[in-house]
Amino acid sequence: MKKHYKMFWGCAIPAQLPYIEKATRDILDAFDVLSSDLEGTTCCPEKLIVADDDPFRYTVTAARNLALAEREGKDIMVVCNGCYATLKTTRETLKADRALAKKVNEQLARIGLEFKGTSDVHHIVGVLDEDIRVARVKKEAKRPLAGLKVAVHYGCNMLRPASAIRLDDPLNPTLMDRLVEALGGVSVNYASKMACCGGNYSLTDGKDQSDAMLTRKIEDAKAAGADFLLVACPACFTQFDFRQDRLLREQGRGDDGLPVLHLSELISLVLGNEPDESTLKRRRVKLEGVLEKWTRLQEIQTSVAKDFDLKSLARCAACGACVKDCPVSCAFAAFDPNAIIKQVLDGRIDEVLEKGDFWNCLDCLTCFEMCPQRFGMQTVFSHLKELAAKQGRTPPTLVKIREAFREKGRIAVGSATARKRLGLPELPPDGDDDLRKLFGKEPK
Repeated sequence: MKKHYKMFWGCAIPAQLPYIEKATRDILDAFDVLSSDLEGTTCCPEKLIVADDDPFRYTVTAARNLALAEREGKDIMVVCNGCYATLKTTRETLKADRALAKKVNEQLARIGLEFKGTSDVHHIVGVLDEDIRVARVKKEAKRPLAGLKVAVHYGCNMLRPASAIRLDDPLNPTLMDRLVEALGGVSVNYASKMACCGGNYSLTDGKDQSDAMLTRKIEDAKAAGADFLLVACPACFTQFDFRQDRLLREQGRGDDGLPVLHLSELISLVLGNEPDESTLKRRRVKLEGVLEKWTRLQEIQTSVAKDFDLKSLARCAACGACVKDCPVSCAFAAFDPNAIIKQVLDGRIDEVLEKGDFWNCLDCLTCFEMCPQRFGMQTVFSHLKELAAKQGRTPPTLVKIREAFREKGRIAVGSATARKRLGLPELPPDGDDDLRKLFGKEPK
């Protein structure tokens, strides 16, 4: 029986970030995920605001939200790390602490509800991985990421405490990274990847601390070459969009920001949906530059794919293990075969053909024999030589030798006098006429 989720939207998304809600609804519809809104909910509630002030109120409030879903006989889906951690940890706490559960249910009985622990809580990241499946998302992708570099930010509450959440490794997660890579992007590793965004400082008047943590994340991601940040939490989104924009304006840096996308937005875009103008205008750190680059990279990949196997080419560029064993590269430091591979992958084929460095490849096949995917850089260089020939960019000497072969069926003619002097027999009849019949080239 197909699972039906009750959507718990929380506070921030419906009120401040409706485009994330819209994107989530779009992808659930696209993958035929059954869902309906959970009615009667309140704030999850947020731990710092409620739990650290009144732990029992916090637990009862969360338990009430859980009980609403239990009454419907459905699991909950959330699109917010904070809601996920609150509801998930409260569920696990009450299941383990019967005395506390009894006390909570005494309160809930006043409004005709009871917590039983029968409804689980799922993050949209987990639903994509376990229910929809990454392979299906990849199959349905109409707009692959085309090599865009993505700085994944998991956030704190999606992963911890692992004793209750158990979604992914709390210190070395891979769920979002694997999704990015499967969709054709590059998940960049950056120094502060697992650091908090600092968003909760907005609740404790810690502006300087918030700015410091925000700046560190942004600068580290930029240093790693990221085109944008990817989050799965509205609080993290707000920190990276609203507060980054405010910080940049204070510093007089204008449009120097790093754009941010919520995971739901990314999947919606990958499925071919276009962001409407109102969505783009509401963002503080503009997204248009990323969308333009995305389109440009797609066009490049389409062009490169006409002549090369993109997957093998990308793996070759990322590996580069055989470069140090290339005899030519060892002899001439100026020859960088891996750089040529990356230029081809970037769509700079005309530039590569014009420069002609690939002619340095001597077809020794050392790279092919060492290649774990039995591809070898030589495969790329051989095809570049074919493309160069079609464009009339072959070295003059090679042109003459090739023409000789076309005309005579061989690149050298033996000397009968020299052979006789050495006592060698006459050469047997050649097959040149057969080649002329095969290819229609008559001798001059």
